[in-house]
Amino acid sequence: DGELLHQYSRRAGFTANNDLLFSKGLVVDKNTGSVICDLPLNSEFLASYKDPDLFFGWSGASLYRYRCDTKEKTLIYQAPAKGYFGFGEGAQTLDDQLAAISYIAPNGKVVEVVNLESGEILGSRLFKTSEYPGKLDNADISPNGNYVLIKIADKKYRFDKYMNNMTELDRYNGIENAGHADMMLDANGREVWVAVHWADHTVVDLESNLAYPIDQMDDPGTNIGYGHISGHAVNRPGWAYASSNQRDGNNVLYSYNVFSGNSEVEFWGWSFTNTHEYSALAKMTVSSDGKWIMWSSNWQVEGGPNYTFVARIKGE
Repeated sequence: DGELLHQYSRRAGFTANNDLLFSKGLVVDKNTGSVICDLPLNSEFLASYKDPDLFFGWSGASLYRYRCDTKEKTLIYQAPAKGYFGFGEGAQTLDDQLAAISYIAPNGKVVEVVNLESGEILGSRLFKTSEYPGKLDNADISPNGNYVLIKIADKKYRFDKYMNNMTELDRYNGIENAGHADMMLDANGREVWVAVHWADHTVVDLESNLAYPIDQMDDPGTNIGYGHISGHAVNRPGWAYASSNQRDGNNVLYSYNVFSGNSEVEFWGWSFTNTHEYSALAKMTVSSDGKWIMWSSNWQVEGGPNYTFVARIKGE
């Protein structure tokens, strides 16, 4: 419940072998619910895409690797001030080589791209508060590491991995206020940004910076609302997994092909809650092979605990 549960959703909530990762410190067996690995406390964790025992942790101003099999903790990078890592639409790259971090500077906020093996800084950029007075969100890196996205006030900007070539990201139909977004690969291997807001969905090709609106989704129920989206099914490219919170508090769980509009939509079920409080919303995320989903619900118990549910949706 609480801190251990609600934080998984904006990260890859599954490990490389599809066990469950709760970012506040636990790796849990998806079948039995037993704890496999107790990660160091007071850290935010991301799971390796390739190695089920490897995790990347951020604590205060420190970025480090942690191995569950050997309990080895290795410092990768030390920021000069408190910072953030992996909070938003992209974690590390699919090859576990690069990540984007941000930290607070005296006159603004700094975004850097860091090599997760060597700690080398590939690119760095200072956003001065005097030039960018709006809120600056955490930095996110694309799956292949070619682009970094960052939100400043109500605009989204694209950079290369060296933090050069700043371009405003193309938008469509008010998606700048998206309920949630993620980065993923489409079926052709292109890096794309996907967003959902109410029943509106959009995709931006990060190379061309062109937005492609997806037709308004056929509503499996009624009144689809503010949503959450995951592109973490990396071994099923082209499919985004979403949960849309309805105005009556129920949540629709579904997935869709990002370039096929209404022609390919998969409906997985409903999650019931009676509050719009973030930790009780479904916030569905998906395993890398697209076979498992995880979501939350308070089971419509006012003031009750929030539960995490796991289901196998594609398998043998």
